[in-house]
Amino acid sequence: SAVAAQSERRVKVGLAVPDHVALLQEINAAVEATAQSLAPVLQQFRPVQALAAEGSGAATGLDRRQLEGDVQTLMALLHSSDMMALETYARFQQAYAASLAQALDPLDAAMASLDFETALAHCKALLEEPAP
Repeated sequence: SAVAAQSERRVKVGLAVPDHVALLQEINAAVEATAQSLAPVLQQFRPVQALAAEGSGAATGLDRRQLEGDVQTLMALLHSSDMMALETYARFQQAYAASLAQALDPLDAAMASLDFETALAHCKALLEEPAP
């Protein structure tokens, strides 16, 4: 967040075109460091979320209409590169981990690495898959 705040201040002041490259490199480095920090944390919660979903009865059936709405909500956040996508995905994963099982693996990986573009593509694929 410090890099983002500093970058915002620098952009508001007005950067010369060559400075944009350095700014993007700083932002990319910060995003990569955050992704590396978050990956192990997200993986730790995966078994707990699966157990919670099983215990809540989520494995008994899948409401396709609800799934589509939840995927579209996530896609909107991903499309705008909104970091709320991480929190929304955590709830999504909790709700659908038991029902969708391995179908979420590629999306899990994309979200863990903060690759929102790839995550968006995986969301589109989820919408195109036939109901389990």
